[in-house]
Amino acid sequence: GNWSIKPDTVNPDERSWVLDVIDGSIHERTYIPRGEITERGETVYSNGEAIGRMVTLTAYFDDTLGAPFIKYTDNAAWGYS
Repeated sequence: GNWSIKPDTVNPDERSWVLDVIDGSIHERTYIPRGEITERGETVYSNGEAIGRMVTLTAYFDDTLGAPFIKYTDNAAWGYS
């Protein structure tokens, strides 16, 4: 059968987000205290691979943080270890 999803584009849906990226031994974490998905693309399916969900995440300025997001990493190239 067929099905469809109609996202609510009238009401904002701000949430807190934590994004983790691991590349070999390097770990990067991005914290977004105020963000929302503002665009959706196609979902990518590939046999034996992770499912890719294409979205645009918009980060809004947070007064408490003083920025729209903060990034943490153990990447020595950033000057942290």
